[in-house]
Amino acid sequence: MIIRNISNIDIIDKYLIISISAIYLIIPLIFEINFDRYNLSQEIWIGLIISTFISLIMILSKNTPNLEIEKLRSIPKIFSSKTIFFFLFVLFIFEIFELFKIINEYDKSITRDSLFYNEDEQSAIGGRNLFSYLKMLTNSLMLIVFVDIFHLNRPRNKILIYFFVLIIIIQYSQLFFTSIYRSTFLSTIIFWVLFINFYINELKFTKKNIIFIFLFFLIGSYWLSWSAFYRQGDIAEINQINIFHGLSGLATAFEIESLKEAIEIGALKLEYGLQMFYNLISWIPRMIWEEKPLVSFSFRISSELYDEVGITTWVRTFTIPGEGYLQFGVPGMILWSILFIYFYRFSKLIVIKYPLSLPFFLGLWASFPLLVRGDLFSYISRFFVAVSVFIFIFFIFKLLKLSLNTNKKILKEI
Repeated sequence: MIIRNISNIDIIDKYLIISISAIYLIIPLIFEINFDRYNLSQEIWIGLIISTFISLIMILSKNTPNLEIEKLRSIPKIFSSKTIFFFLFVLFIFEIFELFKIINEYDKSITRDSLFYNEDEQSAIGGRNLFSYLKMLTNSLMLIVFVDIFHLNRPRNKILIYFFVLIIIIQYSQLFFTSIYRSTFLSTIIFWVLFINFYINELKFTKKNIIFIFLFFLIGSYWLSWSAFYRQGDIAEINQINIFHGLSGLATAFEIESLKEAIEIGALKLEYGLQMFYNLISWIPRMIWEEKPLVSFSFRISSELYDEVGITTWVRTFTIPGEGYLQFGVPGMILWSILFIYFYRFSKLIVIKYPLSLPFFLGLWASFPLLVRGDLFSYISRFFVAVSVFIFIFFIFKLLKLSLNTNKKILKEI
């Protein structure tokens, strides 16, 4: 196996390496050293170390495709400047309306955790409704519009860029009021950093940028600590807000120990790959298959282990190796880590083959810490969403192009 120099890999690979190393090794080690209540057995540590090492080697392997910015940006212009302005204006009106609606209806007495559980439960059990699908497709279409604004062959239109930035600020304001997912607040920032890297100006790992990353990590950790109290409807005192508390939400490797203990007392049994079947059918909407089993690993296992999920405790996340552990024990931890890298490679191959799909996968990759601390189901289900939305929009563009060509022929005949 040929290993690439880490300086030659793309920004997504580097981001994934940092995410895996931090959540599977660095954070667990820090917490085990500093807190008595955090402890992993030797068996789980061995599984984590081996699976992490193999994951990092696979990412650095020459078999992992590299994203070349010049090739990814070599896509045709899709919309005219007037069409883009029209799209932005409609979106601006909609987002302003949403922001005022949120401010008017905002009730800080409602704990974010309650809303979080209701949304998680609806997603896991009820699936998406028609409106949510339409909203998802509309948001995805706007990603293509945003990319088109910065097309290489388009003169920089300041009005479009100012409009674009204004809309992003409004959307982020909405997120500030309604964000019940702490990670979403940060992953949205990371998404736009990645967007800038691929479509505006490639980012380099200079000393200045490394300092910026460190400060972002530091401030982000404190923000995660504060938002944990905010989400629960509590008023935090200054001495309660600290880095360790902020990072506790990323210390999900310790949940693997909970799975191990549950197996030992008979509360859970090894599933021997059942979850992979659930992962592969996650793309089927409940609108089509109403009786589809509960496929979300973290929600399903949390419900089995904790009777009053959403009331006295919460939906736990068990990490990708953790999902594998419940399938085949320690060998499953390693196998699931390998499968994750294969799905990750497949994602990159799609983007390289169809550069227009990149913005949809940026949303997936921006959430690496969330997905890595979550489970393999989280990555695969979002992978299917990214692929299906891209295919839908791609064929819409194809049909529109065909329609336009047909109209031109008709006009010529007339």
